[in-house]
Amino acid sequence: MASVLVMRTYSSWAGKNSTFWVRKSALTILVIVLTSAGAAQFIPSQPNLNDLFAAVGRMHNIDPELLEAMAEVESGGDPLSVSPKGALGLMQLMPATARAFSVLNPFNPVANTRCC
Repeated sequence: MASVLVMRTYSSWAGKNSTFWVRKSALTILVIVLTSAGAAQFIPSQPNLNDLFAAVGRMHNIDPELLEAMAEVESGGDPLSVSPKGALGLMQLMPATARAFSVLNPFNPVANTRCC
């Protein structure tokens, strides 16, 4: 998986050995890679949600199946979902929560899942 290679390369380049630092940095790198304009050339318009849940699950020690179930219950797996109460995106973030976690686009599945 490309994100694992990026994480290993970056952590060895930086010379850091802390598991927490690697997890935090890897998540940041994953978000940058999956949301950058350059990455859009080789990543479909919507990232594979199973891969996204697996990566976020590894970062936070959460079962990816739990993340998948949450997305299914909250939005039916639709990253463009809007609830009658105003919750947005895959994990149904309320606008105040999105602002609190600096989510600029709550309809972006990577950013939306990252803050859950």
